[in-house]
Amino acid sequence: MVTIAFINQKGGVAKTTSAVEIASRFARSGKRTLCIDADPQANMTYIYGINPDREGQRSLKDVFSKEAEIIDVVQRSAEGPDVVPNNILMSNADRMFVGVNSMTLLRNAIRPVAGSYDVCIIDSPPTLGMINWNVLIAADYAVVPVNANALSIQGLRALSETVAEVREEANPGLRILGLLITRYNPRTKLGREALPDLEMIATRYLDTIVFQSKIRQSVAVEDAQANRMSTASSRRSKIASDYDALFGEIVSELRKKGGSI
Repeated sequence: MVTIAFINQKGGVAKTTSAVEIASRFARSGKRTLCIDADPQANMTYIYGINPDREGQRSLKDVFSKEAEIIDVVQRSAEGPDVVPNNILMSNADRMFVGVNSMTLLRNAIRPVAGSYDVCIIDSPPTLGMINWNVLIAADYAVVPVNANALSIQGLRALSETVAEVREEANPGLRILGLLITRYNPRTKLGREALPDLEMIATRYLDTIVFQSKIRQSVAVEDAQANRMSTASSRRSKIASDYDALFGEIVSELRKKGGSI
């Protein structure tokens, strides 16, 4: 099983949207796909048609608490991926889960199901706390969605430092698959001027690429999410084509790097 985390400590960069879109395309391509919603905001959970607040529903918190195994928590979505849901109860994870093994809870939890899936997509919260350390330690690869603006670029430095620490201390095999430019508008000067900076950061600090595919701003993805689905299952649109192209790039990069997908 190849595990890919969609991660950025900055919010508003279409991280959850991108994780859902790519996971749905893996499932539609015939790959056995597991989604883990590691964000207490539970947007991935909601988009896949699962009520994050349903009474008695097991979630990632139960897995981290060792009150349930991943297999006991997984739910099948209408689009195909199996989903480990989350909810707001996980928002205090930094205080709830402490100790020697607290940073490897997710990696240890997914090992027993690794043989049952081809790919695991993890959506992460917009922080660099305990949950995202777990996500990066569990992942083989990371995709970093980023807006083409100064604030989003500035935040990449903190992420690069965290990735370096994770590699040194717990997951030396972690690789950044690529930076993904989202909410892109090629007609703006800001968007065009940000590209060289992103390419420099990708090469110099993250040892990765900037994906050629860029995700444009579009209401089509919002319409799809309102109907609790991805654009892979909805009416065709420009943004669906963007994510189709990105999916092809991700598969190509995985194969170049030896990912068994």
